[in-house]
Amino acid sequence: MRPPLVKTILSFLFTLALIVTLAIPLGPLPALGPLLSPVGGLWSAARDGRFGDEEHLGFTGVKENVTIVRDNFGVPHIFAQSDEDAAFALGWLHARERLAQMDLQRRNASGTLAELVGPDAVEDDKFMRDIGLRRAAQATLAAMPADDPALKAMQAYADGVNAYLEKIAPNNLPLEYKLLGVHGVAGWTVLDELTFAKFMAWDLSSSFDDLYLTALTEKMGAEKVAELFPFDRPYESPIAPSWPPTGTPIGRGPHPR
Repeated sequence: MRPPLVKTILSFLFTLALIVTLAIPLGPLPALGPLLSPVGGLWSAARDGRFGDEEHLGFTGVKENVTIVRDNFGVPHIFAQSDEDAAFALGWLHARERLAQMDLQRRNASGTLAELVGPDAVEDDKFMRDIGLRRAAQATLAAMPADDPALKAMQAYADGVNAYLEKIAPNNLPLEYKLLGVHGVAGWTVLDELTFAKFMAWDLSSSFDDLYLTALTEKMGAEKVAELFPFDRPYESPIAPSWPPTGTPIGRGPHPR
């Protein structure tokens, strides 16, 4: 076999191997070909992060002129003639700058995270469905009057998010979606907003520390738990007037006074 022919065959095989390698997903990562593509690959994430100092929204969902001005720190300020237009612009801005975060948060609160990130999140989804935040949100939504100003504002916000989703091309989705190999995002709803509001209320007001420490104390004894978890809050003064003003540990815990 002549050397030029050998080189041609080797070049062909190398090219074929490279194409196959770039087209096959690598474990949890997507195929490297689309990810490294100069058109719609991860490079577009940096390009999409550049915004002008002043923008004017001209969507059908906006009733009057809406202007978005960014200050020297890049913080957007919305100027609108109505609350609904301002809510629409806020939804549009949030979707443009925090779409992946919003999607992950609504899925986490709803118990559908595994649909996006895979089976590793199934147990978390089961837990969140047991908590029932989305069911509670559905009950709240059903109880809201149709003319409730808050409902109108939330719908305008959802319309703003969806206006951005209709505008963005699949190749220009945020980097997180590229890494997950996702090419589309489900539309935003008022129910999503209420579900996440329930999640924030639950997250900021709930704590399992007392339950964990109580279970450990009953199983191991207070002294061992106090040795393993030497945690106290000597300067925390509860609001309840019948409690000692010098502070007291939260819940039962391993630190009785």
